[in-house]
Amino acid sequence: MAKSAPTDPDLTGKLAVVTGGSDGIGFGFRLAGRLVAAGAEVILPVRNLAKGGDAVGRIKAAQPGSRVSTRELDLSSLDSVEALAATLIAEGRPVHFLVNNAGIMEAAG
Repeated sequence: MAKSAPTDPDLTGKLAVVTGGSDGIGFGFRLAGRLVAAGAEVILPVRNLAKGGDAVGRIKAAQPGSRVSTRELDLSSLDSVEALAATLIAEGRPVHFLVNNAGIMEAAG
């Protein structure tokens, strides 16, 4: 019996937050794009809003009609993390998926 390819679940109405999804491994492995393709709304918290906007544009070009946006986040700042959390709470929608993919590099000193 032949194996069937796995299918993406229907994530319509779900909200996913994907850190590190604007470039590098996070964008290269297309996780945000796969979540969008499955119907989820995706938020990309980013430090650089221009790079985040570019990633959103590329995802929307590949997935017309997708719901993907950015929010500001600098993971080296706990104040920034707290501000993002406050923003998401104020938006009043539950986060169904949180993908902590971003990395932080610290210069050796």
